[in-house]
Amino acid sequence: MSEQIFAGIDLGSNTVRVLIGEHDDSGRWSNLVQIQRITRLSGSFDQERRLLHPESLARTRKVLSEFVNEARKNDARRIFVASTGIARKAVNSSEIFKDLQPGPDLEARVISDKEEAEWTARGALFTLGEIGTPFLLVDVGGTSTELTIVNPEGAVRFISLDLGAVAPTEQVLRTDPPTHDEMAQMIALVRSKIEEGWKTLFGDRVGEIGEAPVGRPVILSEVEGHGSAASRRKPRPSTPLRDAA
Repeated sequence: MSEQIFAGIDLGSNTVRVLIGEHDDSGRWSNLVQIQRITRLSGSFDQERRLLHPESLARTRKVLSEFVNEARKNDARRIFVASTGIARKAVNSSEIFKDLQPGPDLEARVISDKEEAEWTARGALFTLGEIGTPFLLVDVGGTSTELTIVNPEGAVRFISLDLGAVAPTEQVLRTDPPTHDEMAQMIALVRSKIEEGWKTLFGDRVGEIGEAPVGRPVILSEVEGHGSAASRRKPRPSTPLRDAA
């Protein structure tokens, strides 16, 4: 196996992504393979028993196995699978990984909300390049949304909100197209969650949303997919991260 090729698989509540990359002797990285598939792992989630639905598990396991095989075909030295969002809630999240062929090259686990916020911030800095001022990173996932204050060295403070693209859609938007009342209910739900997180992050230092002591917000969305610009930058060291909750 090549000692220069690595693979990361982001197993989210709505989408599964694989990035296979290579670094040269100077430590610079380049993307070799980048694929994403929508599997809706959190679809039809049993809120009361906290169980992932069998069909959602089957869809996700199939794609996950394909992505691990793709990484191995590309001679990845290490493959890391990070499961987020709904996997932190589910009591049967271990079922996600049961079809994977084990090996010394593979690590697969559910990561914490703190790890998710920190690594997403590092990814944003890697993609955006030099950022002179702190900014607010909003990562809208399938089940959770992370609000993270990021400075040029990395994430410094975050909060994870119980708000994503999948669950509210299933619970609130019951018609297609949605009715006026459904849209009003959805807007009220999203606003209340964002305001809760906003106050936790910034406290009395701000009034209305949009007046935070940071630069322009950067938004990553499950709907649009994460950006993939700038593939040949050096990774940055991370800074200690504080949970704002």
